[in-house]
Amino acid sequence: MNTANLQEKIPEPRLDTIKGKLRGVPKYIWILIALLIIILITLAFLYRELLSELAQKSFRPSSQEQRENIATPAEPRIAPLAHGRQIYSISGGTKGGPQMTQAVIDPIDPQPNQIQTLTIKANNLKPIVEITAKVVTDNEENINYLKLIEGTDTNGVWQGNWQISDEYNYNYQIVLIAKNNEDIESKTTLTFR
Repeated sequence: MNTANLQEKIPEPRLDTIKGKLRGVPKYIWILIALLIIILITLAFLYRELLSELAQKSFRPSSQEQRENIATPAEPRIAPLAHGRQIYSISGGTKGGPQMTQAVIDPIDPQPNQIQTLTIKANNLKPIVEITAKVVTDNEENINYLKLIEGTDTNGVWQGNWQISDEYNYNYQIVLIAKNNEDIESKTTLTFR
């Protein structure tokens, strides 16, 4: 069997036969088919635009959106501070070391270059040889030595005064260190800010 015989057996569709069959289709079907094609093309175009817009929003925020998402730093808040003379009870300390029991600070809120006075009550079985007060403010740390003004070196009152020239808006502490004659220290920190 040769290929020429195969070609003769398969009939080719004739164009005039197809045209004849299509002539019998009603006109409203042709209009529906045309409308359906237009609707499909429009939907495909809209779908493509929608995908493009979503991709731009999810991967590249607009400059307006970027500005809206920038956080602004919070303004630092200054903690309130008591006024005038303040009295603090102190407990604890190092075993065998001096026990500081009370601190009186006057004033706690000094104006620039105003004298501030700190009075400490302390006791120990061994003589207390030194009490220091490190005043920590926003930008400075100053160590001040307190003097025994009342009582004995085993049960007495120590006092010191100084001027605070730095601001104390955010950081304000007094670190107290009492030392006895055996070099045993007790440390207490009074934190105001």
